[in-house]
Amino acid sequence: MAAERIQCLWRGVQSRQQSDRLWLSAKATTIQRHMRGFLARKHTQCQSQRCHAAAVAMQRLFRGTLARTRIDAMLRDRETHNRKVVMNVLDAEIAWQTAYIDKLQRRLAKSRLEVTVVELEVELHRLHVQINDMECIYIDMSDQRAKMSPRAITDGWLSEMEMKMATQRRMITAAKLDAVFGHGYTFKQHDAKLTDHRDQLARATFRKHQVHEAHRRNVAEQRRKWAVKFYNKSGKVQRHRPAPRVDTTISMANTNLLATSSATTDSSDDVIANLSDQVKLVTVQSQLAQATEMFTPLLQRFSSTHSAVHQMTRDCKPNPPPLADNFVNQAAAEAQVSSDSVTTMPISPTKSKLKSPTKAQASLLAPPKSPLRSATVPWSLLDQLEAEKVKFKTEQAARKAGFTTNKHRKEVPVPSNS
Repeated sequence: MAAERIQCLWRGVQSRQQSDRLWLSAKATTIQRHMRGFLARKHTQCQSQRCHAAAVAMQRLFRGTLARTRIDAMLRDRETHNRKVVMNVLDAEIAWQTAYIDKLQRRLAKSRLEVTVVELEVELHRLHVQINDMECIYIDMSDQRAKMSPRAITDGWLSEMEMKMATQRRMITAAKLDAVFGHGYTFKQHDAKLTDHRDQLARATFRKHQVHEAHRRNVAEQRRKWAVKFYNKSGKVQRHRPAPRVDTTISMANTNLLATSSATTDSSDDVIANLSDQVKLVTVQSQLAQATEMFTPLLQRFSSTHSAVHQMTRDCKPNPPPLADNFVNQAAAEAQVSSDSVTTMPISPTKSKLKSPTKAQASLLAPPKSPLRSATVPWSLLDQLEAEKVKFKTEQAARKAGFTTNKHRKEVPVPSNS
């Protein structure tokens, strides 16, 4: 029984140990499962974080690359546009400068056309003179050939002379061709251009004159339309109404002070108006000179009297205070006036009497008088004004009759071919 009891207890101990081992094995499996899950989740989380960071970095890099690509494209487009604009501006400037240079060249050619024609004419005349000299030399050589002796002919001088004459003849022919088809043709072309240019200038001047005359006629017509008409008592227009009185007074207010320095044009009206202004200016200057000469003695007398009074007032001593009523009326001392100093003595506490300088002293103090001259009349300007008016009336009469003058045409002399 003891053995059975021991065996029973031993089997109980063994079973309990086995059950404990099984329980511990089950608990260890659970712990291992949880630990493997924790480690797997931790590894997965780390891997997910690394993948997320890598994705963010890739996105950042892609966005940066895309932004840089777009910025480079925008900068490239802007640079291309700016370069295109600059090229267009340069092309426009080149075109403008070219047109401006061509315009200046045309203007210079037109301005130098007359000088060029004169130079070509002189050169053509020089060529004609040279041709005449060469022909004279050829005629002299022909005379020498005709007068050659038989001995000179046998010595071979005839063939040499004929060779020189042929060379001289070729030179004369070349010079004539150059004079006719070279300088002569160029001279004819430039002469035709000069004539055409003068005709165009004359037509433009005539057209400008026509426009100016039409404008003047239009202004005159409008003035006639808006003119005030006077009627008599019967209701008719008063045609022979007396003209208003013309005020011939010339003053500084209605005078042009720059009449002598103002530039005048070719118009007859402007020339007449300028001459009228010059006449007014000379008349006003003469009037001023005459008035100055007239009032100079009075101004000198006033200035000398004022200076004497000022000097006496400055040098006089103050009056003493009155002592009594019986000393009120005191005797006044005689004033002594000289050119060097002026002294006065008090005569009354309420009133002082100053003595003015005499005529002799005033004549000594005053500067010498200049002789009085009358106002000078500008006879030359008046004659010129009258001549311009007559010329203007003659031009109006010629224009009404249909005659026109061309001042811009000039005849260029052409030398004769000698």
